[in-house]
Amino acid sequence: KGPKFKLLSTAVSLWALDYGVDEVMAEVEKLEKAEDRLFLLRHWATINASQEQALRVADYGVRLAIQTTAFSTNAGLFRELLTPLRFARDLREAELLVKRISPQMATLEVTGPASEYVKAQMHLAVAESKYDRSAMGYRLLEVYSSIREYSNLHIRAECTAALLDTLNTVDSTRELEGTLSMHSTVAGDLEADLTALFKATADHYVAAKQVVRALATSRFDLALDIARRLNTQNRRDQVLDDLI
Repeated sequence: KGPKFKLLSTAVSLWALDYGVDEVMAEVEKLEKAEDRLFLLRHWATINASQEQALRVADYGVRLAIQTTAFSTNAGLFRELLTPLRFARDLREAELLVKRISPQMATLEVTGPASEYVKAQMHLAVAESKYDRSAMGYRLLEVYSSIREYSNLHIRAECTAALLDTLNTVDSTRELEGTLSMHSTVAGDLEADLTALFKATADHYVAAKQVVRALATSRFDLALDIARRLNTQNRRDQVLDDLI
């Protein structure tokens, strides 16, 4: 039986069985190739993000990815590995992981993809909101500035939606609205980007699908509102199916 079968067998075991974190780490360690380990770790981290001690798996994956040249600039990989930060209970452990990955973010911004970089930053902001709200605020402002420089309208709208969704998660009392008008500014930017997108293309589903998905975590109300604005019933049904 070849290495691909072994990888598939391990993946099925990790996802189908009720493995604890120690067992997951032990199974991953049996794989020789870093790419195979990262394949399992990134998917386990997204599926089991809320599991207790999931940050241990995330930290292991981040350290491995940083050390593996072929994967050290893949923003999508880091975004998936960092998903457990959104559910962190051990704030010291979360802070250490944020500090470990933060120096890598400048490189990930350059290499992209841009939407994955922004969503990874949003994971970090959610974690920081629990132990250092000043750092969270600076991170959100920095990412906001980067997003507004994106020339691709589709990407800019998707990233703006991800930022707005995260704002609602980390600042439910809207403190940043009073000091920086951040909620209303980001919401206004998203509306302007959507209006431009809908004017630029007849296929509103393609224009809006990533935006709607990016809003689904905490701005489901806005995601539904945008879905209802699509220009045909079929496209409205398509994007609603994506949400369900």
